[in-house]
Amino acid sequence: MEENKNMMLVTKILEEVHRHGLSKDLAVKNLQSCVIKCCYGANRREHYLPKAKLNKWLDFAPDSRFEIERAHRSTTPFPSEHGPPRRVLVRFLRYPDKEAVLQAAMKKRDENEKNFLQPTVEGRAGRWDKSMNPLLDVVLPGQWRFVVIDETVNYLYGAQVVQYFESWKAVYKILPLPTTEENKNMTLITKILEEVHRRSEPIIAIGGGVCLDIVGLAASLYRRRTPYIRVPTTLLSYIDASIGAKTGVNFCSCKNKLGSYTPPTATFLDRSFIRNLPRRHVSNGMAEMLKMALMKHKGLFELLEREGWNLLDSTFQSSGVTEGRGYTDAATLATKVAIVTMLEELAPNLWEDDLDRLVDFGHLISPELEMTVLPELLHGEAVNIDMAFMLYVARERGFLTEDDVQRIISCMKRLELPVWHQQCSLDLVQKSLSERLKHSGGKMRMPLPTGLGKAEIFNDVDSATLCQAFKKWCEELGTGH
Repeated sequence: MEENKNMMLVTKILEEVHRHGLSKDLAVKNLQSCVIKCCYGANRREHYLPKAKLNKWLDFAPDSRFEIERAHRSTTPFPSEHGPPRRVLVRFLRYPDKEAVLQAAMKKRDENEKNFLQPTVEGRAGRWDKSMNPLLDVVLPGQWRFVVIDETVNYLYGAQVVQYFESWKAVYKILPLPTTEENKNMTLITKILEEVHRRSEPIIAIGGGVCLDIVGLAASLYRRRTPYIRVPTTLLSYIDASIGAKTGVNFCSCKNKLGSYTPPTATFLDRSFIRNLPRRHVSNGMAEMLKMALMKHKGLFELLEREGWNLLDSTFQSSGVTEGRGYTDAATLATKVAIVTMLEELAPNLWEDDLDRLVDFGHLISPELEMTVLPELLHGEAVNIDMAFMLYVARERGFLTEDDVQRIISCMKRLELPVWHQQCSLDLVQKSLSERLKHSGGKMRMPLPTGLGKAEIFNDVDSATLCQAFKKWCEELGTGH
């Protein structure tokens, strides 16, 4: 009923979906079914289409897969002051291949969003200077801006944000929210949606990863899609959450169970925000940086191994020339390489049509662990514990030597990241991997390092290997080590 058309009904449906455990693999199959039905109808060989929509409609199938006959339809049962609509008769002589249709539909979708990453820019200190105008673009007097800002960030920078908008004579609304992992739910989404009143101007998200995720999801829901801008203020969000198209909230005690793929209009990066971060949160962000180093870039690993302690001390602020290293600034180089390697993985598979993803390293066990001990562990800390365990799995498989494992573990410790946790039991590991199978098309899709800066996806890791790796992990890194 129209009276009950609200978020309460949506939540009930989502709870049932969660309970029955529908997988992403099923969602891909449903997408294929929808494409076929929407494009070609059910068991129909002839279709009358408005001529203006013909080209867009035919984009979903390659020309080589089918033949059509075109004929103008000259009459219509619905009189119009503009005359009869111009329509085209499309007659299928043979149906197109379904897989080709699905791939073409996904390709078209990707093309529509292919430029979303280009606005991502790196800023400099003084982002809130009136001489800079990235958040307003060509501002006009009285232009509206709606800002969602993390409460802590608002305490530190709120006065500067207000001064910035007032200097441009913009009409603005600032909504501070407690964007913590414990509060990452639909309640915060609803609070944001209640304040949004127009979709022609972007919502601005200023905060860490939780803030960017919830604003992105709220923007995707309001009138089906409202533009938004990301301004990350933590190291982790700077190199991870600010990149890509994913948004989300926690649901039914599961991390990021609800979400969408909604890229921002732009992302503005300014490392001066990181200056005021607690040391632990800087270390937290370095876990995601280390992840990309282990998966794709040996040089980044060696940089973190050599300069990690100094980067922690300097909170990633530029400090001039680093002698004898061949580059001018370790902080700039480390963040740039981490972002570029992340983009190399995300851009070709933005919508996760391919479930084999190296960026999932450290994210097989960590979601369950993080939610189990919440709020004891930060996201990057849980990811690092997951990665540390997977190093032992890789060693058991013969992909890493003992020296490789110890070298990586030593680097993790120098970055002040945890490498073991008492709550990460074998039962939790097995439960996490069982859930992984459900939601990854029945395959483990386990990213494992095969050397420093090299990795592959594996589906054949057996239970005996996991148990042996877990035993050695606990013996070498457990309590007292």
